[in-house]
Amino acid sequence: MRAGVVVEVAVWACVTALLVFESSRSRTPWELIGGLVAIALVVTATRRFPLVAVSVAVASGVAMLFDYGGRVPIWPLAVMAGTVYLTRRQYVLRRAQENAVQARLKERARIAADMHDSLGHELALIAVRAGVLQVSGGLDELQRQAVAELRESAAAETDRLREIIEVLREPESITDLVARSAASGLAIKSTVDSVPVEVEPIAYRVVQEALTNAAKHAPGAAIVVAVTPNHVSVFNEQPTEPAGLASGGSGLASLRKRVEQFGGHFEAGPRHGGFAVTAIFKGES
Repeated sequence: MRAGVVVEVAVWACVTALLVFESSRSRTPWELIGGLVAIALVVTATRRFPLVAVSVAVASGVAMLFDYGGRVPIWPLAVMAGTVYLTRRQYVLRRAQENAVQARLKERARIAADMHDSLGHELALIAVRAGVLQVSGGLDELQRQAVAELRESAAAETDRLREIIEVLREPESITDLVARSAASGLAIKSTVDSVPVEVEPIAYRVVQEALTNAAKHAPGAAIVVAVTPNHVSVFNEQPTEPAGLASGGSGLASLRKRVEQFGGHFEAGPRHGGFAVTAIFKGES
């Protein structure tokens, strides 16, 4: 990311230098002013609004139609070339990031399938064999209790393995998560914008954990989900039904660690009588 900023700064520094050099030969300041305005607009729009940036760059070519004492300005062509180059470069980098993410998701799905086929099968067999042993004769009460605990542990670990596998599988989108949660009975109002591909997995986990906590500890409460490219907020109002047991907070603590490791800022706590979970991620730099 830092290398990309260096490239952009170098390109626009060269274009600006060419504009200053050419406009120094102009008899009015309007060429320099108009050129600087065009460059500023293009620089501002290139990352988030590439089509706008290209349109402004092409529009700057109008400057070539005016008479500059027999001189034809070259800087509009430089603005157009720089904009097209950087827009194309940004598109290629984004596609490379998306392909890398898809490759990781496929590998995660493969690992999940292997775990399900091997470990899940063996754990299920252990639970079945322990159940058979528990009801067979020849065991005293202490031995039966030990076998029962073994069977329960195997069943519990099978459930945990299933949860891990679900995490490893290719995740659904945040929009799908919110829709599925609403269909299950949660009262959700949501605004979900598109999220950068590198941010989406952790943003998804923030929304998932917050909705899970709201369902457990604030049943019947209205929930507001707001997701922007670098900000996630989930707020639930006071519950309208008896709340469950107080949470140990391990899920939120783990989530805080993941967000901070990603370079973001995480907050979770009471707000206006309800509970709010917020994650702020650094924008592109």
